[in-house]
Amino acid sequence: MTTEYSINVDDWNIEEWEMMGRHLMYSRMAEKGTPQNREARKRAKDCGCELEDVIDEFADEYIPMMLYAYPLQIEPDEERIVEVCERTCCTVVQNNKTGDYFLALCGGGMNLSQDIALAYNIAQTWLPMGLLGEVSTQYGLSKSGEDFEQIRKIIIEQSEMESSYFERMAEKWKAIKTEEGKR
Repeated sequence: MTTEYSINVDDWNIEEWEMMGRHLMYSRMAEKGTPQNREARKRAKDCGCELEDVIDEFADEYIPMMLYAYPLQIEPDEERIVEVCERTCCTVVQNNKTGDYFLALCGGGMNLSQDIALAYNIAQTWLPMGLLGEVSTQYGLSKSGEDFEQIRKIIIEQSEMESSYFERMAEKWKAIKTEEGKR
């Protein structure tokens, strides 16, 4: 399902794709004193497993599951990547051939447009224009509370900005005189 804001990925092979979200979450889980490390230790204690095994399995939750990638226009910093991983069902990957960054889904089976929208908002602030009208308006579909409110606000703000831009563009084109002198 490639759209104007996503691309198909043949395979998440290790040579072409760098799993930025997984690597960062692994590092945070292994670093003593971080919230991620505390969560990993809790999981290890609850299951009676070795911490290293839990960290490795926990980090694998941030490997893409679906074969779509959503292009980012900027390189997100580490804090934004971690926030994408922790607040959405998305992760961040980098294409090693081009150096470009992408969002990717770590889950599937339902409409996750709200997660994709929130991930874009976290990673680069704005959403691709093609995504604006595709985000489900159903409260609680995959996001609710503050997350849904954040999505709602950015879509309203960005839609109003885009509509102003297109109104100005229409007026500009209406003002152009053609060879026949008509408008």
